[in-house]
Amino acid sequence: MTTGQRLAKLRKDHNYTQEELGELLDVSRQSISKWESDQAFPETQKLIELSKLYQTSVDYLLGNENEHTQSNIGDSTHTNEPFKMTPKLFTMIWGVTYFVVMLLLYAVPILKVTITTDPFFGNIGFTLNITSYDLLKNGPGDYGNFLVYLGLFALIAFTALSVFIFFTNHQRLYKIRRIISITEVIIWAIFTVSFIESIQLGIIFIILLTIINLISLFKVKNNLISTPISA
Repeated sequence: MTTGQRLAKLRKDHNYTQEELGELLDVSRQSISKWESDQAFPETQKLIELSKLYQTSVDYLLGNENEHTQSNIGDSTHTNEPFKMTPKLFTMIWGVTYFVVMLLLYAVPILKVTITTDPFFGNIGFTLNITSYDLLKNGPGDYGNFLVYLGLFALIAFTALSVFIFFTNHQRLYKIRRIISITEVIIWAIFTVSFIESIQLGIIFIILLTIINLISLFKVKNNLISTPISA
């Protein structure tokens, strides 16, 4: 069995696609394909990373250990196989977590203290105000409500795509997810400009979170668009 054949077998045994493995090793899907077809050879650092990922030795990858020996090693370590955070799994977890946090910002009261005084008796009163949820029910006019609900729709669409990506290999979903995230930021930017005098603390947190989410799609490695699969 050649090095390429061993690499292909190990990848399939660990349920990775060439695309997912390429993302984990920071190489292209084409590089993985060339390794497995013996058209190219992994550099030393990548061999070390592969041996750690597959819990095997570099010698086995190079063909210096037989399959029986490797099988025994695999059997002895199978129960201790570490949890695998694949890019698609990370994408789904990120999307669902983002959805839950955003819903909390929509629904959970965010406290704002207003101090009132009585000029005659000197009494000081405190009132708790502001919830993002109130904005959903009683926004600043029909236009404001439309923007808020549009932002909520974009949030649901973003989360749904994050889940679909986990179960599919369609690269277009990554791009659509970015477009929806950009749209979500634009919606809340328009809302902020339109109703700057009535912006609440909860809305500020929502805006900040949408911006952080958008940045993650360009900066966080596992949230990036996957390497396109060539025909």
